[in-house]
Amino acid sequence: MRLEFQVRADSVEKRFQFDRRKTPTPFWRRPGVPARRSGFRREGEGVNAYVDRFSRPMAVSGILLILLSALDAYLTLIHMQYGAQEMVPTMAWAIERGVVTFVSLKLAVTSVGAVCLVVHQNFALARLSLYFLLFIYSSLLIYHVVLAVFYW
Repeated sequence: MRLEFQVRADSVEKRFQFDRRKTPTPFWRRPGVPARRSGFRREGEGVNAYVDRFSRPMAVSGILLILLSALDAYLTLIHMQYGAQEMVPTMAWAIERGVVTFVSLKLAVTSVGAVCLVVHQNFALARLSLYFLLFIYSSLLIYHVVLAVFYW
């Protein structure tokens, strides 16, 4: 005995189902689309891949980097009042144009760099670079304090 089945045309699934896993998460998400992916479900998926939401330590590190840069700009301007000179040619050029140009350029460059590093949080080189820059800026602020204590 042989059974035959007929599939009616109205019983076939007509919905289009998009599988988001077939395409990687884009570098920049579209405006208006809520950030959903903050991590990965399977081991090994999160290496060199993008997410929609950033981890708290990386976001805090990025903000801290921008704040340290602002503090460095402020202390640099104070040191320049006491006769110091800016050693970075680009920043020296900006200081010649005015304080607003100097601070704007310094914060813009640092902010763009910090955002790019935080966006690339799952890339080892980006994490290492962000932590290295935090170390450099922390050391630079110690240098500013030493200059202030001994030379003012």
